[in-house]
Amino acid sequence: MKRFWRQAVVVLALAGLGSIAAAVIPPAHDAKAAGCTSPSIVFGRWRWCGYFYNKFEDTGLNVRDAGVPSSVNTAQEFINLVEGDYSSGDTHKITEAVFVVRTMIGDPLPSPPCALGTCKSLSGAQITEFEKRVKAYGNISENGTTSTGSNGSISWWHMDYMHCNTDNTYYQDGYHDIAPYIISKTNTPECDNSGVQFDHIIFYDKSGNVLWKIRRLCMNPLGTIKPLAAAPSYNLTGASSVSDTTVIPGQTITFTHKVTNSGPDTAPGVRYTVYHNGAVKATGGPFNLGVTTNTVNTNSFKIPAGSLPGTKFCQYVHFTPKNEDGGSGDSAQACATVIADFNLIPTVLPSTGSAQQNDTISFTYSVHNDGPTPSTTTTCKVVGNAHAPGYTPLPQQDVDRTSDAGYSAPATNCPRNFLEGSDTQVATETVSVGNAAPGSRICRSLVVNPKDETGGFRASAEGCVVVAKTPYVHFQGNDVWAGGGFSAVNPACNTASKITTAAHALQDGTVAGGGVEYAAFALGKITNFGSAGHAIINPAAPLGKMLTFSNTNSSNLGFYGAPQHCINDYITTYSGTPITTKPATIDVNQASGTYQINGAHTFHGNVPNGSSQIWLVNGDVTIDGDIKYSDSYNGVADIPSLVIITTGKILVQDNVKQMDGLFVSRGTFNSCSNAPATLSVSTCNNQLVVNGSVITGALVLQRTFGADGSDDGSRKVPAEVFNFSPEMYLKSALNGDNASTLRTVDTKDLPPRY
Repeated sequence: MKRFWRQAVVVLALAGLGSIAAAVIPPAHDAKAAGCTSPSIVFGRWRWCGYFYNKFEDTGLNVRDAGVPSSVNTAQEFINLVEGDYSSGDTHKITEAVFVVRTMIGDPLPSPPCALGTCKSLSGAQITEFEKRVKAYGNISENGTTSTGSNGSISWWHMDYMHCNTDNTYYQDGYHDIAPYIISKTNTPECDNSGVQFDHIIFYDKSGNVLWKIRRLCMNPLGTIKPLAAAPSYNLTGASSVSDTTVIPGQTITFTHKVTNSGPDTAPGVRYTVYHNGAVKATGGPFNLGVTTNTVNTNSFKIPAGSLPGTKFCQYVHFTPKNEDGGSGDSAQACATVIADFNLIPTVLPSTGSAQQNDTISFTYSVHNDGPTPSTTTTCKVVGNAHAPGYTPLPQQDVDRTSDAGYSAPATNCPRNFLEGSDTQVATETVSVGNAAPGSRICRSLVVNPKDETGGFRASAEGCVVVAKTPYVHFQGNDVWAGGGFSAVNPACNTASKITTAAHALQDGTVAGGGVEYAAFALGKITNFGSAGHAIINPAAPLGKMLTFSNTNSSNLGFYGAPQHCINDYITTYSGTPITTKPATIDVNQASGTYQINGAHTFHGNVPNGSSQIWLVNGDVTIDGDIKYSDSYNGVADIPSLVIITTGKILVQDNVKQMDGLFVSRGTFNSCSNAPATLSVSTCNNQLVVNGSVITGALVLQRTFGADGSDDGSRKVPAEVFNFSPEMYLKSALNGDNASTLRTVDTKDLPPRY
């Protein structure tokens, strides 16, 4: 290896520079020579001694014929080049690799004699040490031009020329390289010529002193070779922790990340990255880490609202280097897991509390979670039941429930998770009431599972719709007037009373409701009460208001424009009648007569043909049985006439179905006076027909008959009917035969009817 003997005496072909010749070539090596038994000095070296004594096995003029490729720009790439040459099988490259490794780690050859070829091998420990020392000059940062490490730095592309009066050998004290070769103009004419420059790789120590200087062109070292410093020894580990491993949405937790160096040396150029569920949370470095533990990052994190049970929020710290060999490490993940802490409240909301036959109703099903976390995956089930009258709906219970046979439940959007503090609609249902019996209930429940983190069913309070009916009142044969007053009580007669009854739209498009055959007058508002023989539910509709008198507009009925309306109670007219004593219960099946009696009395019976009776009662009147006229007359004289006038109330009991005559009360006319506090379809369920006229301070209608059945026609049947009968036109005991002042009902107030 002639180049090993004298690096500077070469022929260089450089682009644009021409050729530079070096004339001296050492003589051929004696192939039979062995060891250093007869050394001679050749160009400042002991011939056949040192690393390259067996030169006859090598060829070429360079340490590495191809030099250092331009692709070698990092410590690892340099290591890969040398180790690749050592394992290549090429004796020249093996010699180069052994020379570089042994000299860089400061590991001398055995003292002479050294058998041929015995100094061209490397142990695994030598290679490992070589890797560590080279990496220690590039383990902090590398950019392809310069590498920086814990022990120094490497310049990969240093342009320089040959310097006169410097060493140009592989000189190492103690390795039989006893005399450095000094570059001079004599042996190297191009020295100190700055116009002839080459790329070099230079290893510097931490103080900037040159340890190794290599020409890339040939990989030959320049100057005195010094071993690279031993790499520091350290080992880094990471640890991550979290302040609470079980969490709920909205809770704030703290993650802490630490990096520990177990030594024995300081770790240089430490960098870290904190990852949160796989995404970068924070970065830091570079910094030197002594033999200690450093908290590199602390961060707070708020558990997002709606985080489902079982959701994990994890962080770990990734760090480099891991040890003196480089690499990287990760801490074990620190995780906070969202626990289940929920409480589900299923609810059913009917569109109405009551509905009539053939109506359409709806139910809305929702779930409220009043716990601090979302629920686990929850199932939902709608339960449908129908119940007979008198049923009490079930409260919320932690049980499962079962639907009636044949019930088809609506679909829900379950299974699902219910977020904390949320109200979630899971289903809706539309139901036709059909011909369900009045008083029965259409009920729905919503069952969820699990109800809370402990599991199990929970059924909502039943949402029920009572199948109700809205009894109606009809007035036939004359007008209805509300408002004003009794002149004997209030001479102004100007009380602005109202008429308010109920109406209901049927599926055939018609309307069932209260109304009068002829005209409706009121000094107050008229609501849902029809005139001209039609029911009304829409005040803007043409039918049902044809004879409703108003002083405002066609959609705001009533407020008839009379200044007053005086009602004659006829008490003064008959107060001069002698007071007589009669039994407490009076049967009207008796002859004609005019009577004034004191105290409460009860009436019933059939009025004989031709009988004209007037009763003035200073007290309440109770009707406990039907009062009827005959069904046939031979003439006008046979038409009976019954007038009952009371200073108190007229109280009609529930068994009464028919009342014929004229009834006057300063107080209240009650159509079912013995009704319970809460009406039902089973009470006051007889139709009441009054054939005649009613004059009263207030009309209380409590009959529950009608407004139901299997068809819309039967659902229009009224509970009370007030007929201004033909008999009232032909004969009335009041004022002789003149009935021009009478109406079907003349009342101070016709109150709401539901």
